[in-house]
Amino acid sequence: MLRQSLRTALCGALVCAAACQASESQQRGAAQPGAETTQGFAELLREFTQEYYDLSPTAAVNSGLHAYDGRLPDYSPEGVRTKVAWLEAMRRRTAAIDAQRLGAKQRLVRDYLAVAIDTELFNIQALKVLENNVWYGYLPLDPDVYLSRQYAPLSVRMDAYTRHVEGLPAAVAAMRRTLKPMPSGHAGVFQGYVAGLAEFVTTLPYDVFAEVDDPARQAAMKQANDRAAAALRDLAQWIEASPRNEAFALGPEKIAEMLWAFERVDTPIEELKALAERDLERNLLALQRACASFAPGSSLKDCRAKVASRKPVDGPVAAARRQLDRLKQLILERGIVSIPIDAVVIVAESPPHQRSGTAYISVPGPHEEAVPSIYYITPPDPDWSTEEQQQYIQSEADLMSTSTHCVWPGHILETLRSNRSGNPLVEFTYSYAFTEGWTHYSEEMMLHEALDDDPELAIGELQNALLGDVRVLSSLGLHAAGMSIEASEQLFREKAFSDAENARQEALRGTFDPGYLFYTVGKLMIMKLRDDWLAIHPGSSLRDFHDAFLSYGSSPVRLVRKAMLGDADDARLFH
Repeated sequence: MLRQSLRTALCGALVCAAACQASESQQRGAAQPGAETTQGFAELLREFTQEYYDLSPTAAVNSGLHAYDGRLPDYSPEGVRTKVAWLEAMRRRTAAIDAQRLGAKQRLVRDYLAVAIDTELFNIQALKVLENNVWYGYLPLDPDVYLSRQYAPLSVRMDAYTRHVEGLPAAVAAMRRTLKPMPSGHAGVFQGYVAGLAEFVTTLPYDVFAEVDDPARQAAMKQANDRAAAALRDLAQWIEASPRNEAFALGPEKIAEMLWAFERVDTPIEELKALAERDLERNLLALQRACASFAPGSSLKDCRAKVASRKPVDGPVAAARRQLDRLKQLILERGIVSIPIDAVVIVAESPPHQRSGTAYISVPGPHEEAVPSIYYITPPDPDWSTEEQQQYIQSEADLMSTSTHCVWPGHILETLRSNRSGNPLVEFTYSYAFTEGWTHYSEEMMLHEALDDDPELAIGELQNALLGDVRVLSSLGLHAAGMSIEASEQLFREKAFSDAENARQEALRGTFDPGYLFYTVGKLMIMKLRDDWLAIHPGSSLRDFHDAFLSYGSSPVRLVRKAMLGDADDARLFH
């Protein structure tokens, strides 16, 4: 979930800017208002950056600071307490900064730093992502970055990979002292992740690093892989045998705290529920209209089945390449949003160890140059029957939604623009509502602005929109209203038209990722901000709004709203 770590170079730039301002005022013989506060905030950012990297070295690796290659966080109870104490101290220091004496951009960064700290503390203390709700707390165990990101020669990446894997047994031992009984759904997800990681380290590295002709390196890697796999398999068995604690609901007070900690949203829960219900009805009516145009006289079920049957004739990878070319051309022709001129996106087949989903992306870190972004498409399992393989392949409409969501103008564009935004926090963290809200907003926006409301493509987009609406209702229901997992499953089947397996997975995800409501909450906040901004900027284009919005670098939408609207911000986050 985290983009992770602060941008050291830009923190240094802030310090430099403050020093230059001080020098100029000395030459004029007068003190510059706010200079001391600005310099103090720059110093805080610099300290935060270095100390965060030291506590979370895998965050530095993912942002492209490869001096940290091979290092793992301290997952022991003592290490967790150290991080919490440090975050609390940093929260006090951030709160002591007089935001009103900062410039507008720095004020947003200061407020965003407070959000980032609150988010980390909530994840550790309330969600307990290192104890019994480990849906992302232990993702840094994964050494895939050294295999999939081509930031250095193979031998260099192989050495880094080996150091990382050598540290896994000690990390696992520390984790076992921190982990506590967890709900069955959480345990199943975590056990599957750990078991998959054990299989990963004993298979894929040998394929990726086969070209490194160095027996000593190969032997060291194999020894590290074998020891790590043994520790991970033992952990998977330990999780399976551990007692369970089936309580997962946060309760209404904690859900409200999460909304504030993550995104500074203070909208009452019942109002959010009503908002999602209205949006669900809006999207359901739109789906009915699209089906009436695409398959007149058919039921919604038959209409959706007809869309699902229309598979890309040239295969999903070739189709994805074709779709990206079309999307990029439409974006540029219709002036929808600016795309960095040096943006390179490769479409490739997902490697075997990353085939749990139909698609995923790999984007270089802010400190990495000349590394392409990759849009991975997962092929069907060749061991499946022909019928099963055809069912697995996304339809043209679904794949177009995925391509829009993942690449143009979705996640890859947003990340590339964030990396260039000048916001020093984009390496360390990101706003759930900004990033996922932007991708879901992009799907609907592109349908209207670029794809001419094509009814077949609309059906693909609306499937995702309905899913997002139900995620809001499921999250609030599971955690604030006593909804059962079975009732959540039924909601996904009836309102989002999910099949039984996907409905079960979505319901289980809601138990450990209540923040998945931000997909739609973020989208609706962006839609309201767009309308309000265009209303006070007559003559401005949609591209003007999109470029301005993305310039803030995945900051919480509430903070971006204040920055973009200023005195015109009426604090109404939704229509």
